Amino acid sequence: MRARKLLAALAASATATALLAGCSGGGEEEGVSTAEEVVDGAHPADGEAADPERDPRIGTNTELAEKLITAEDLQDFDANAKTSELDSETIVSYVEGREAIKDASEIFGGTCDSALDTDVVVDSLLDDAVINRVSFPEAEGEAPKDAGATTVALKPGKLDGFLDRSNYTGCQGAQAPSTEVPGVEAGNEPFTVTLGIAVEDLTGVEGVEGFREVRDIVKSNDAGETALSRNIIIHAYAGDTTIEISYSANSDGPDTNPITAVDNERLGEILSAQAAKLQDA
Repeated sequence: MRARKLLAALAASATATALLAGCSGGGEEEGVSTAEEVVDGAHPADGEAADPERDPRIGTNTELAEKLITAEDLQDFDANAKTSELDSETIVSYVEGREAIKDASEIFGGTCDSALDTDVVVDSLLDDAVINRVSFPEAEGEAPKDAGATTVALKPGKLDGFLDRSNYTGCQGAQAPSTEVPGVEAGNEPFTVTLGIAVEDLTGVEGVEGFREVRDIVKSNDAGETALSRNIIIHAYAGDTTIEISYSANSDGPDTNPITAVDNERLGEILSAQAAKLQDA
């Protein structure tokens, strides 16, 4: 019960968690449009024309946006798959937050700060990168699926730092007070952030270079309450394009893995479909 109380109490720190985790889709609360809505964003929703009133900094790489995975690319895996866009406010806030983290002289220290400082695909969302959101809503009559959304971001060329596995090793158990983490709103009850990163091989996807990163953000307070946000970030390269796929899930404590076998299956299918689309383009 304590952990659930902490999860609720730390809801205001969602921005900081997103910045530390990678641009994960999370849930509906992250300012993402539904597939049926067309709002200012990184690229048009499926079948919709570009909006000339959009922020001209976002979605200018229309050729690459056309290579982003769509719901149609996932129909054989899940007929209910949907893709949608992130709104421009979310994208701008995220990129500015990433810049704040990189500008901070020290948050966790050592290899953890080095990992956070490494250039990633979503850092370029106001330039030449593009992004969308993939979700798997339940069909009518099905039980609700306990899963958030996955973001898929593409950047032309090879982003060497992001694809260098050594940049993401050696970060385990580094701690920082919440007051030193950009994105935590002033006035929140203080808590401690513990960061840990592990890397894994990509399996089952031919012709794709890269690895999986498992990034854990544990929040704890003086009352002994803890909450975990576990993030899967796929670092991949295919079709002369760098791919960043991000998914996050939460649990009530650091010993409970919130990433299910179904989550991992979906991530594998998304990567396979996106890589194939880039290689066939």
